[in-house]
Amino acid sequence: MSEENSEVKEEPIVGVPASNELDILETSVVGVTINDTNEATEGASNSPQSSLFKKHNAPALPFYRLFFLFLTLGCNAWGGPSAQISNFKQYFVVEEKWMTMQHFNKILAVYQVLPGPEATEMCCYFGYLSRGRLGSIVGGLGFALPGFVLMLLFSWIYVDYGLDNVYVEASFKAIQAAVSAFVVRACHRISEHCFNNSQSGQFDFALFFLAGFACVLSVMNLNLFLILGFSGVSYSIIRANYPLRFQKYKINWVVFSLWALICLGMFILYCFQVGFPKKEALKISIGGSTSPASLFLLGLLAGLLTFGGAYTAIPFLQLTAISAGWITNKQFLDGLGIGSILPSPLVIFVTFLGFVGARVPGAILTTLGMFLPAFSFTLIGVPLLEKVTEIKSITHFLDGVSASVVALISVAGASLIKSSITDQYGVILFMISLGAVYYFKHKITNPLIVFFSAVLGQIFYIG
Repeated sequence: MSEENSEVKEEPIVGVPASNELDILETSVVGVTINDTNEATEGASNSPQSSLFKKHNAPALPFYRLFFLFLTLGCNAWGGPSAQISNFKQYFVVEEKWMTMQHFNKILAVYQVLPGPEATEMCCYFGYLSRGRLGSIVGGLGFALPGFVLMLLFSWIYVDYGLDNVYVEASFKAIQAAVSAFVVRACHRISEHCFNNSQSGQFDFALFFLAGFACVLSVMNLNLFLILGFSGVSYSIIRANYPLRFQKYKINWVVFSLWALICLGMFILYCFQVGFPKKEALKISIGGSTSPASLFLLGLLAGLLTFGGAYTAIPFLQLTAISAGWITNKQFLDGLGIGSILPSPLVIFVTFLGFVGARVPGAILTTLGMFLPAFSFTLIGVPLLEKVTEIKSITHFLDGVSASVVALISVAGASLIKSSITDQYGVILFMISLGAVYYFKHKITNPLIVFFSAVLGQIFYIG
């Protein structure tokens, strides 16, 4: 689910009739021209028999042109998922007419239900339409490559030259306060839709209740995955279709109460046997070391927990990497700050974590793990996934997980704020950044905030 779809300032597109359906940003992609948009797609001839793959006008581009197309889109990927997806609407729907707006919205809705960076998933899908499964890989790699290369470069500079430089330290100290403001805004933005039932689109008190309960469980040091699983199962129980003769007895809440009592009993038994959970109990073996397998699994699980943007993976990454001791809270915030200024999905900051953990091999492995879900879902087949996401019990489970993720981000955000704002200058920078990220809606707002925070850091902490 996208957390930023309502946050992009929209402008009319020159030469395109005004329409409620064409709700897009004015943007352009330079360097790729397709002459015949009605050409049949030869490369996708092995696609599953579904309207999501058959009803389109995607041309069978040569692989080098397909790669260059998505490389260009990746270099223009400023402003987070909403701006990136708006770029895709402009190019693939309005300019090149690969598909209709209804087709675009339908496939976007499928990917919004699934975990993973949806902008990358969409690129994999477009590549699939043009040249089949290999085209899917080419499209996704082309889009992700600019951000990966830039993050790898900045990670190398940061680790090898920035740690002991007083000027760099001053800028990053200021950037940390700005990043904390980004986390607060992201939490608010995600909560605007994560408490809505995905079937009806209406606010659901049950989701709000489960998010609050997840907050309490997180503060009580319960395991992250237990919280997510409990929330998902609980909402599935609450919104299950029970026989009509039982509905007048509020059977859904009765079953939920029994389920909650069973979980409470198991927790009490655990406390009697082991003791009340401590902070150390939160540590997870995955990501607890910097071995190749551990770093790859760290990225993979983070990718599977990315509902609505990179910020939803923060609780897991903070819990595993920081508690394991191979990266500090300060370095974690610095990585988020670097990711905020790059033209790429923000999830690319896992490249920074991997580099800190095990240099270039670690960066490659964590990045592969993070993006593997985005590639896999398209390679498995969107028609199959479309059918799966239409199963109510699955969508209810994912709704419950998404709501609890908001709570976990809130708890993680509070911890990040506590560690990043340590003086009056930090408070000032946090308040200025928070006001700016709420007031300005342009897609380069975050990079500009990071830039000016770095400049103010020199004034506050050096000058």
